Amino acid sequence: MNEEQFMELWDKFVPNRGAADTYRGEILRHLGKVHYELFNNGGGNDMTRSCYFLTRHQHDVAKTRQERDTLLRICEFLRLCYEESYFFGSPQYACQYDIYCDAIEHLIQGVINRWDTMSDSAEYTPA
Repeated sequence: MNEEQFMELWDKFVPNRGAADTYRGEILRHLGKVHYELFNNGGGNDMTRSCYFLTRHQHDVAKTRQERDTLLRICEFLRLCYEESYFFGSPQYACQYDIYCDAIEHLIQGVINRWDTMSDSAEYTPA
């Protein structure tokens, strides 16, 4: 993931608090929240809202079936980490954690690469 590009878009489209004003900004905000959760909290927080938004709009977040499946697995992994502390301390957790950290960065880079061709969906209304 190109962090400089990500931060440039983040600073322009994601507010300090609350929902973004645009659909693309909201996609970026939720991807950023999931990224932060994976890299900084290890799945300890409830990511239901972000995962719901991302899976609801998965065809804009992920362009291939494999990417969409990966997004769903990331969300399921975070749900299990939060609700059941299922993976903490297990070798399975460490392996999946590394895979999903790489995968979320791949998804973010895909959104960055498509940024100028993505439209702001008419069905999105900021909260």
